[in-house]
Amino acid sequence: MTKQKLELNTQPLKQYHTRYYKVLSILKYFQRNAINYNQTKILNTLNFFLKKDDIKITTLRTLRQDLCFLCKNGIIEKTLIRLGKGNGSYIRYTVNKYSNNNLNRLLESKQSIVEHDANAIYKFTKKTQKKYLQNKKVKIYKPKNATKNVSHIINNKKEIKNKRKNDIIFKISKVAKGKTMKYLDKIEENKNKKRYEESILKVKNWLKQSKLAEFANRGYDNQSNKEE
Repeated sequence: MTKQKLELNTQPLKQYHTRYYKVLSILKYFQRNAINYNQTKILNTLNFFLKKDDIKITTLRTLRQDLCFLCKNGIIEKTLIRLGKGNGSYIRYTVNKYSNNNLNRLLESKQSIVEHDANAIYKFTKKTQKKYLQNKKVKIYKPKNATKNVSHIINNKKEIKNKRKNDIIFKISKVAKGKTMKYLDKIEENKNKKRYEESILKVKNWLKQSKLAEFANRGYDNQSNKEE
């Protein structure tokens, strides 16, 4: 049971689970910093954070269903505050320090119920199938690992999918690394070429200057000889 709970806790959150936690955080903030607020204000704030996390934004109807679900299960409390005669009223939602833990427990229990139902359906289907085949006098071969439950099969499929994904990422990174190395080699080659060209230019300039100096010295020597 402990192992199963650990597996459930390590699984990524579903979108509506994430939405529940965000609603709790928003209500907690409004509870501390806002005198009054309505569902539209909660919705706008929620959609802002959902969009930021690349999660599909929600509607007012869905938000009302979420709030109703949280109230019904005792995660948050709803209070109707009247503003006096002719001023109407508004609903105030209250979050306590146990809200997050209670939500964790609720979602875990819902997940275990879903898995239990899925396993029951799986076993019932297998049993019915076996009985039907026996009545039809069809030879049945015992499958390997027939006692594996649905969650185990799902986890295996996820592991295979993640392995394939990691292999693809590795291949992409390998290609990218190869391209990077080629690019760096090209840069180094260009640098060496530039250094070579600069060296050739320096030698040419030095030769040119040497020839000019030699020519000047010859001219000076000829002039001296004439004067003598």
